Amino acid sequence: MPELPEVQNFRRLLLPLISKEHPLKLERCSLEKKPPRKFIDDDEIESVHSGEFLVSDVLRKGKLICMVLVSKKDNDNANKPKGRKKQENSREATGSTTATAMGSATTKYLFLHMGMTGRISTPECIPKLQELADTNVYPPPYTYLQLAAGPKEACFSDPRKFGAVFLKDELSEEFGVLAPDALINTNVNINVNTRRPVAVKQEADREDDSDGGVDGDGDDNSLSAIVADEAILGKLTHQSMGIKGILLDQKRAVCGVGNWVADEVLYQTKMHPDQNYLTREQAMVLVHRLHVILDVAVQCLSRDEEYPREWLFHYRWSKRGSKNTTIKDAEGRSIVFVTSGGRTSAVVPSIQKQKSQKPAKTSSSSSSSSRKQPRAKESAKKKKPTTINTTTSPLEASQRPPAIKSEENSKNTKKKTIIKTTPTIKKEKINDPREARNSGQKRKNAPGEAAVAIRRGTRRSPRFAKS
Repeated sequence: MPELPEVQNFRRLLLPLISKEHPLKLERCSLEKKPPRKFIDDDEIESVHSGEFLVSDVLRKGKLICMVLVSKKDNDNANKPKGRKKQENSREATGSTTATAMGSATTKYLFLHMGMTGRISTPECIPKLQELADTNVYPPPYTYLQLAAGPKEACFSDPRKFGAVFLKDELSEEFGVLAPDALINTNVNINVNTRRPVAVKQEADREDDSDGGVDGDGDDNSLSAIVADEAILGKLTHQSMGIKGILLDQKRAVCGVGNWVADEVLYQTKMHPDQNYLTREQAMVLVHRLHVILDVAVQCLSRDEEYPREWLFHYRWSKRGSKNTTIKDAEGRSIVFVTSGGRTSAVVPSIQKQKSQKPAKTSSSSSSSSRKQPRAKESAKKKKPTTINTTTSPLEASQRPPAIKSEENSKNTKKKTIIKTTPTIKKEKINDPREARNSGQKRKNAPGEAAVAIRRGTRRSPRFAKS
């Protein structure tokens, strides 16, 4: 499944479609096959062609790509040179000439989601996916949409049809519901000792820092500057849910993290996928390692290089092999597969152990508990007089208050009434001939009882009487 590094690479392939002269052209392919469920229809494609929309920018948030389309007619009118007085008036009204141009243009947003097996390809580059076989044919199989802007072109293919291509009038309809981006919004350095933001490392400094601040075993050597975001840290710390489930939720803490990225982050930070109630320090180390992994992965894909060999990424896919073979990581440690966060997770039990951590007590909870204690004591005091000791001596029983005696007298009277009514019940039961016989009482047979007794064998028939 394409995750943030792959989607960032797809965005890079769509950037050449940005043009101020050539409108975007869309063409549906593989008409004999049904496209994905959420797919742009012919009427929407015609509206893009008739409006002569230009691609002004290609955005990404998490695993979602957005192509910003601006009408060419409105864009030309906005870019016309104005007089000096008109320019000054427009700047005073809007603050800048660019804001005026964007505000007057008709804008549409073309969203592309890769799903499980979706990808963007160009004639010069056909990305490889772990789930798909290698192919150098352009357009690749299962291509459903081709995009072109002048001489530049790209295509969208999706064999399993879990992807989506759709138009929207507002950017916030899709981007607004997502959590902060896992790559862009984690690039804020925080000092662990002071817990205040510090300067972000430049690209030259990152190249000099070979281990990225954390060594291969996951021990942090530069905790003085850890990449983290306060909003993200608040969603990761002191949560009862497992950490992997939180990372996979695109609307909770961060967006763009998938199954293999989450496993890689937890492997390098030596955390179990079901670990909960993270401390602030643990969350800061986790976010820092997440940013480093995503940054390195994006750079490797842009250079068409493999990920570092010590990563778990190269060994976790061996799960599809034989069950008898033991899978090991680069250090020779055994890898097991468990279900966490609803997904299959690769775990190295020797270093990823779940710790029993409890949630931190806040000041509000402690104050509320202290307020509740006096009430509990008061209620206990009220309940004490109502308790009755059943194992009292005769002397103590004689000294009981009159209220309790009245209760006992009422109980005794109830028992006496029950005893009085029992003889009447016994007399009524004697009506049964079998009970009368057993009790030894003499009674006359009711009409019809003689024949019944003869049939049952309890009375002799007159025919067998002695003469």
